[in-house]
Formats: sequence, structure tokens, C-alpha cells
Amino acid sequence: MTTQDSQKSNTALIIILAILGAVAVLLIGVLLGNLMRESRVACLPVVRDGKLVGIVTEADFIQLTIRVLESLGCQD
Repeated sequence: MTTQDSQKSNTALIIILAILGAVAVLLIGVLLGNLMRESRVACLPVVRDGKLVGIVTEADFIQLTIRVLESLGCQD
């Protein structure tokens, strides 16, 4: 494999990982969004090591969705 082939392979891998990461973020967002809707809550706690470290709101999910879609090239 030449250096150029290796670089192309690495670039393709980076692109694939970026897309998979974006899809994972969207799936988590959908799951949490459904939980929020079903529970009729507008925010969820963020807990690390048993301690409250923040909250996630509906607005956070909207912004996250917009950013992921933009990163995938889905713009109006």
C-alpha cells in the first residue's frame, strides 16, 4: 500500500467514524426526546458519579439535531 493509498484509507475511515458518531448522537437524542415526551418533562438531569452536573433541555436537543444535520451536509 502506498502512502497516498494509506492517506485515502485514513480519510475514508475518519469520514465513516464521523457519520457513525452523528448517527449515534441522533439516536440517543431520539431516545431521550421520547423519554421526555412520554414523561411530560422539559428537561433531564445529567449525572456523573452520582452527582448532578447539569441538565439537558428540549432546546438542547433542537440545537444538537441542527448541528448534526449541518455536519452531514443537510442544510436548507
